[in-house]
Amino acid sequence: MAELPVQHAIMVLAIEGFGAHDAYHQASLRSELLAVAESAARDVSGLRWDDFRLVDRDDGSLMLILPALSPVVKLAGPFIGNLNRRLMEGAPGASPVSPMRLRAALHLGPAGLAAQGWSGAGIDLAARLIDAEPVGLALRAATRARLAFIVSDETHESVIRHEYRLIDAAAYAAVRFDAGGFSGIKGWITVPGYSAPPGIARDQAPSAAGAGPERGHPATGHTGPYVAAQTVQGNVIGVQNNTFNNPGSVHL
Repeated sequence: MAELPVQHAIMVLAIEGFGAHDAYHQASLRSELLAVAESAARDVSGLRWDDFRLVDRDDGSLMLILPALSPVVKLAGPFIGNLNRRLMEGAPGASPVSPMRLRAALHLGPAGLAAQGWSGAGIDLAARLIDAEPVGLALRAATRARLAFIVSDETHESVIRHEYRLIDAAAYAAVRFDAGGFSGIKGWITVPGYSAPPGIARDQAPSAAGAGPERGHPATGHTGPYVAAQTVQGNVIGVQNNTFNNPGSVHL
């Protein structure tokens, strides 16, 4: 019997360029990702790796955790920072095709578990976020980081913009993109170690302290949030309760 969808913090991690590797190296990358993610979570006070529910599919990890405010803030703050540092340092036993580079997405939304696996509107949106073209642009432009992180507009409004001490809200830039038959989806991107995500145009509205003129997107001259008309295709992996399972109807 299916569970009723309930609110979760839904995080997706996807290995960039996963499909370009053979099956042996893909398996190595999967193992490395799970080891790095577990290590990053265990080093954050208040996050328990055993509380993560994970679903395995191809090139990343879908993670679900009940969204008390503190875990959500810690996922968007120290967990993402730790994850980037682990990738920069290189995990023990890292794949020979490393350095691994990741896309990461976070959304607060409904998800439920049925016989076929996890599904729900929240997972659908998380899947669109992870495939957004601006995430790929930021990741390719980031030379001082190994991941690019996007949150949904709802997550930004309810958590990120309040600038809890673990989160630097000023380092996020708004983007719009089309995905899954929907146009103009809004998200917010950041890259660890950058005051603004590289490769992404952003609003430069004057503030009380004064601000410079708007900068155009380097390829188009567009000012303000970059509008992407395409999405980058990719699948997602994970594990359910630390054992691999059939992803079934998980919409990723």
